[in-house]
Amino acid sequence: MHYKARLIYNPTAGSFPSGVLGEQVKSALAEYGWELEIFSSSNGSHVTELAAEAARQKLDAVFVAGGDGTIHLALEGLVGTETALGVLPGGTGNVLAQELGLADLQILRANRLVQAARQLAEGVVIKSDVGLCNGKPFLLWAGIGLDGFVVHRIEPRQPWEKQFSILTYASKAMWNIHFWNGVKLKIETPEQEIEGDYLMAVASNIRLYVGGLAELSPSAMLDDGKMDLWLFEGQSPVDAYHRALDLFSRRHLQSEHMICIPFTQAKVSSATPIYTQLDAEPYEKFETIQLEVSQRALNLMIPQKVITTRFTHPPVFDWDNSGKATTEKGTSPDETIEFHT
Repeated sequence: MHYKARLIYNPTAGSFPSGVLGEQVKSALAEYGWELEIFSSSNGSHVTELAAEAARQKLDAVFVAGGDGTIHLALEGLVGTETALGVLPGGTGNVLAQELGLADLQILRANRLVQAARQLAEGVVIKSDVGLCNGKPFLLWAGIGLDGFVVHRIEPRQPWEKQFSILTYASKAMWNIHFWNGVKLKIETPEQEIEGDYLMAVASNIRLYVGGLAELSPSAMLDDGKMDLWLFEGQSPVDAYHRALDLFSRRHLQSEHMICIPFTQAKVSSATPIYTQLDAEPYEKFETIQLEVSQRALNLMIPQKVITTRFTHPPVFDWDNSGKATTEKGTSPDETIEFHT
């Protein structure tokens, strides 16, 4: 069978010129029956437009070479459609690629972008849950409070800073902690209501966090119909350092200062506008934030090896080496959601 797709790459993402590898990815995918067009994005909205256009053309997939921020922008154009998202780790953190077991892209190992493309071509398509933050989709996290504040202070980074990847990001994050004293939040779900002083709240759809350096939600599944809302108690930089130590040592799973609320719908409110981030990209400030889980709303390409460790449902489509589908391609999402872009 013949497959059609487009490759979108962010020329400013990461520390390696992903565009140089585009033709190599194209040649590698051709071995599996893929016809690939290559597009360089000019800005964030262009990524979304290119992905949405591919969905309108009913292409089989969109491969995105970039970091988690670029993946987030492509998500807006693909969620709720039948066109699958393929992640090629060309950014700095590449946390989603880490979550999916795809090889990371490093300056001395340029062939890993091609290796990731091969893993996806030999893999399957799974329907992943997508989060909504005041109607805007996210795939990894929605961070509220300190998390959002740090992202707003750090992004956008200069190209030279991306050469040092997570190290630069982490050092800037620790510095900005000094300027944060927490916020009083009220959290409401259909099951409970909580109010208190928190450093931040993080809605997580995946296990990894902080550039992949910590595992926030060890049991998270991408298609189980729910997400975890983590509440970090505290009011001072000292509290923030203690919560960070708990997280990196995995003591947060038993800490009385960390609360995990599984949710499908949640409302987070504050007396003043609070900083937010989606998939490590700055978002707007809100006094009230509505969080929802749109169940199985994105067709996501994954390697075969992570099916049982990150997903609860069987694949909806399998690209095998002969180019034939072993299961029927995609079904419509369970419900129609209005997305705000």
